[in-house]
Amino acid sequence: MKKISFLITILLLTACVAKRGIITLPKNVTYNAEFKMLWADFVEETKNKRSLKNYTPSDKLIQSHNLTREDGEVFVSGFLFTTENFSIQDFESIKGALVNYGERTFTFRIPIKNIDKMVKTKGIKRIETTKNANLKINKL
Repeated sequence: MKKISFLITILLLTACVAKRGIITLPKNVTYNAEFKMLWADFVEETKNKRSLKNYTPSDKLIQSHNLTREDGEVFVSGFLFTTENFSIQDFESIKGALVNYGERTFTFRIPIKNIDKMVKTKGIKRIETTKNANLKINKL
């Protein structure tokens, strides 16, 4: 009986101090370098958080990855390349917005706090994000 009580106590203590695990990128999807850098910084910022529900990214993350603020939310945008199994409704259910460019190619916008759900969305084969280019055009 003491062994069972001891095991239950250990399990309860472990559950109480458990932290949210590091989210890994699915292997069946490819990503460009910009998205991988965004992901690494996102994971670093959120690794000790139990929930992303109230997550607000740092100003450094917003600036370095060209994220946008609107109505109190921070958004990431980019390109999605999908398969025939991709469901627009599934993507929209996690508060994502899409513009279809044909042949299963979309631009997307999604709250940064839902990016972990986006990478798990069925039917995505590639995700790309970009930074704005600062063009310095010489005036003639």
